[in-house]
Amino acid sequence: MTNRIRLTERLSYMLGLYECSRRSDASVSMSSKKNELVQGFTEIAVNDLGVEPNRIILEGDGVVTTVKFYNSTVRKLFEKTLHRKAIVFKYKNGYSASYIAALYDCSGGRDSHGTYMNGIGTDTIVMLERLGFHTVKRGARTYIRNGNDLITFIRNRSLSIGSTIS
Repeated sequence: MTNRIRLTERLSYMLGLYECSRRSDASVSMSSKKNELVQGFTEIAVNDLGVEPNRIILEGDGVVTTVKFYNSTVRKLFEKTLHRKAIVFKYKNGYSASYIAALYDCSGGRDSHGTYMNGIGTDTIVMLERLGFHTVKRGARTYIRNGNDLITFIRNRSLSIGSTIS
């Protein structure tokens, strides 16, 4: 494990997954029904952060799988970045594309009304608006008015749209 960690596009993706299922304990974790997201989170932890595979804890109930590891440096980086995400992700670049792709993979989809994300916070909505993705709130879902533009923006970084994280 390195002492100094810098935010990369892959860590931005991991940050988005982390934010989707943030917990109150001291772990860096995510929970999902989608095995490819759990696998992606684990792969980034091992390959980019140097977490030893035996330090990663997998828990599951047959439907939802939770993957977590304990590292205060990574957790502090993630919490600090989430606190400042309006500043960190203010440009349409690979960092913001990776972060938004993870949010979409974790809680997004498409239906007859358009492209949406479930349960995202006001700060994330403001960030999307500043990036040029206009939103409409309907219940727990936030619909992206220009959904095709969002899909084009995150396509190369999303696991659920059909490509791999870069």
